[in-house]
Amino acid sequence: MGRIRILSTDIDNLSISDFLASFEKLLTTHGSHQIATVNAEFLATTQRDAEFRSMLRKTALNLADGIGVLWAAKFFSIKVYRIPGLVWAQTIFQIISIGFLILFYPRYIRTVIAEKLSGSELIWNIAEELSRMGKTLFLLGGFGDTPRKVSDKLLEKYPKLKIVGYYTGGPDDPDSVRRVALAHPDCLLVAYGQIVQEKWISSNLQNLRVKVAIGVGGTFDYMAGIRPPAPKFLRYMGLEWAWRLFTQPHRLRRIVEAVIIFPSFCARYKVQLTKPYRQNIVACIVNDDGKVLTCKRHFTDAAHPLHAEPVWQLPQGGLEAGESYEQGMTREILEETGILNAKIKGVLPRVFRYDFPPEIVYTANGGKFRGQEQSIVYLRVPNEARVVLDNREFVDYRWIDKRDLLSTIHPVRHGLIKIVQDNFDTYITSKK
Repeated sequence: MGRIRILSTDIDNLSISDFLASFEKLLTTHGSHQIATVNAEFLATTQRDAEFRSMLRKTALNLADGIGVLWAAKFFSIKVYRIPGLVWAQTIFQIISIGFLILFYPRYIRTVIAEKLSGSELIWNIAEELSRMGKTLFLLGGFGDTPRKVSDKLLEKYPKLKIVGYYTGGPDDPDSVRRVALAHPDCLLVAYGQIVQEKWISSNLQNLRVKVAIGVGGTFDYMAGIRPPAPKFLRYMGLEWAWRLFTQPHRLRRIVEAVIIFPSFCARYKVQLTKPYRQNIVACIVNDDGKVLTCKRHFTDAAHPLHAEPVWQLPQGGLEAGESYEQGMTREILEETGILNAKIKGVLPRVFRYDFPPEIVYTANGGKFRGQEQSIVYLRVPNEARVVLDNREFVDYRWIDKRDLLSTIHPVRHGLIKIVQDNFDTYITSKK
């Protein structure tokens, strides 16, 4: 179990039994939950679509649906060495070699994420689990009498399954939400087509009155016999895309997205990860009452994982070439907070690293770095110290107790904040 990050998205590394245990828990947990079956096209879309990227960060589970996700997990697990002129050559070789191993040694790419969990296969497990628990199901999407045929197929195998409704209405049909809400099912399966269905679920989840909603793409069509599913051995070998291209030539654009564009995104990001970390210094400024200075960022950026909304942070900035920690911190404190009389109490050098996500790594600092390596500097100031914020960076500030840092600072920075807290008393003695 655990989560594997691929580009901007965390994938839940689950076996089928792990998934069913999580599914059962969600069915009995307060609130409504969305599960996404993520494939390579999803992950490619996250690199262009900030709304979709944000949506996948809020789902209860992101399942690995497709051999491309398993391939990417394995691809990112293999190191690229920083040999001048050979970084791209290594990366391209890995893409090609892992691609061939999908065909000739399929078990190899299953050493990071072991199991592919696609909607077309999970629907039977979901139906069985719902039947066992006495929970209800609603089928939404498809064309004509497709959802009825799917209902018949499921009931044929699981006669005790409680299907409380099915409806063909599409994502623009206002009656879809009303029908589902009136039926009040425990589980909703939506077949509007990938990405469209995930956005529809996310937008309407709170009005659907369901416990769990899952997008299942073309699963209804396969179950209803409208389209032939790929043979099992092709699915295992990762050649389902070739089968779909043969049986559905109109999917060419989507297959190119998954087979060519997605690996190119992965390659570019992996090369970026061979670059050095930018040296960054973080200020833990403490007044005589033992309160820590936190500042609220000025700007918002929907494409930025930290700044989709105004966030609080500790003052920080880059360390210039040739600067000592003390020199860099003195400069940054003056630039960002206007404080003149801060006394440095201690330095924790290079204690935390983080990688820039793909959506900003190529633009942050001109794309010269993979992320930041942060050092913490503890400083004391008197209560009367005057704070004059750099209005290009911050709009507000406040002094808070060190115990409130985790609840105030953005969760992405919590790893650093825990280090700040753990070493606080070593360098700072509060005056009561």
